[in-house]
Amino acid sequence: MEEGVNNTEKMEGMCEHGNFVASCVQCNKVDAEQKPDSLDSKESEKRPEKLYRAFTVHPDELTVDRLREKLVPGVVNKDDPTKINDGNELGVYMSTNSRMVETAYARGGGGGTSHVDVPKYDDRGAYSTRVNLPNVAIMLEVDTQGLDIRKPVITDYLKLVENNGFEGAEWIADDIKEQFYRVQKLILSRWANDKEKFVVTLDDDSDEALQIAIDTVQEEFAKRKAEAEEFGRMLEALSENQRMTDYGVKIGWEKWKTEKVENSDKK
Repeated sequence: MEEGVNNTEKMEGMCEHGNFVASCVQCNKVDAEQKPDSLDSKESEKRPEKLYRAFTVHPDELTVDRLREKLVPGVVNKDDPTKINDGNELGVYMSTNSRMVETAYARGGGGGTSHVDVPKYDDRGAYSTRVNLPNVAIMLEVDTQGLDIRKPVITDYLKLVENNGFEGAEWIADDIKEQFYRVQKLILSRWANDKEKFVVTLDDDSDEALQIAIDTVQEEFAKRKAEAEEFGRMLEALSENQRMTDYGVKIGWEKWKTEKVENSDKK
């Protein structure tokens, strides 16, 4: 199991050309000589051995039991119970492309985003009264052996962006019991492409390994929350004029942290 804060790696979803992978013409250009058969024709129709799925929850909701629950479809369409909210066929959606799943779904912003309320301040050129806290995304690998899967019926207006525009294909199941999937990663992040995301990778799917990973993520979340609360106390100590400039906030925060370290050393 590996863990760490990813501050230096290229942002998830961004390619070497500085574009989102799904929309980069250079990355997605197919060489006809190398790929004579389109992924949307033969390869995508072949039953895959492995599929991938991700969902996001609040870190406080993370338990071993939560990671062992049967997977069921998301929001059911209120006008047609045979479909999900966007009009596609009802089912638990998975993809053959793990990169798409991690980029599009293994990120913050879902699962009830939490925050810390703070005095109004200049946050890199925009005024804010909150500090967003990360959610945790659960990245899953699904073993399809013995699992009843099928290609979903996609509503017409979404066919051009099936699989979120990435290579590969989507498959669905009515539900997925825990014996068919394993947790690959827990990803703590505030939004897509969060440069401060915190990743725990699991090679062992035992309850003991899951609990260690959960404890690691929740400990990191507690640190992030405590720092956000400390940042709020710093803002309260600044004058309104200082809070209304990004420079004033940065200087105030650096001074606050320096004084905290000095006071700690004196004890």
